[in-house]
Amino acid sequence: MRREILAVLIAAFGTLASVGPAAAQLPGAPLPSQRVILSFGNDQFIPKAAAESLTGARFQSDFSGLRYLDDASVIVLADIAYAQLPAILQASLADWVNLGGSLLVTGGNNAFGFGGYAGTPLGNILPLRPGPTDSTGHGFSATYVLNPSHPLFSGVTAATMANFNETSVTGDATPLLEYRGASKGGFAGGGMTGSGRAFGQGGAGIPGGIGQGGVPNTNIATINTQGGIQGGGRASFPLAAERRQGKGTVLAIALDMNATGEWRDRETFAVNVIRYLLDQSQLPNR
Repeated sequence: MRREILAVLIAAFGTLASVGPAAAQLPGAPLPSQRVILSFGNDQFIPKAAAESLTGARFQSDFSGLRYLDDASVIVLADIAYAQLPAILQASLADWVNLGGSLLVTGGNNAFGFGGYAGTPLGNILPLRPGPTDSTGHGFSATYVLNPSHPLFSGVTAATMANFNETSVTGDATPLLEYRGASKGGFAGGGMTGSGRAFGQGGAGIPGGIGQGGVPNTNIATINTQGGIQGGGRASFPLAAERRQGKGTVLAIALDMNATGEWRDRETFAVNVIRYLLDQSQLPNR
């Protein structure tokens, strides 16, 4: 049944028929000689030559040389609006991930809520849930790596960050990086993070404990049911999270990766991301 549905989609997309949606590779059909990373949007933050040298994969921004979407191992959507995605991606991304593909989505003024992701098939598989409203107007503040042993952070030191989309963590996703900045007003005591987790009391570098410069973080923001900030003091938002979708992996980074200030480890982080997603990808099925 899935093959019949996909055949209808191929016919419907006309000029994209030679690419095809996510489907099993036909016996005897040629496969790319290298693993392929399809990248759309503003991906200037990725040092492609370094990533290609380290992984042996190749980047491309079109479907040339591919018979089926599952010839690609990784797809990158970098600060690109949903309406700007090729129709074949709008129709088939979820199926492609379910088959074992690795998807990276990064933030900016054309992504998540701003990019019209909410309520779309793409928005429904993201580990960072886009809302109907969005904001990237945040000041630079501390970020915290929630899983320092994750391959994404090998050789990477977190820096102060701004310019991110306001999202919430999907229930079955794993948060990886978090923003903790100041907000207006406030009250003393415990609150909630943007990922829905309660702030702990005590411990260096967390609200309720000792913050930057040795100042106790006694004022903590809470999050309302729409994900907005109430109260004030220290507010927290997720910046990166991952989730499994079928056999595949989806990594979402709410940051505008081309506007990360003077983050000296940005390129190292970007290469780590590409290497990790290639390692996780089960496509193509050779």
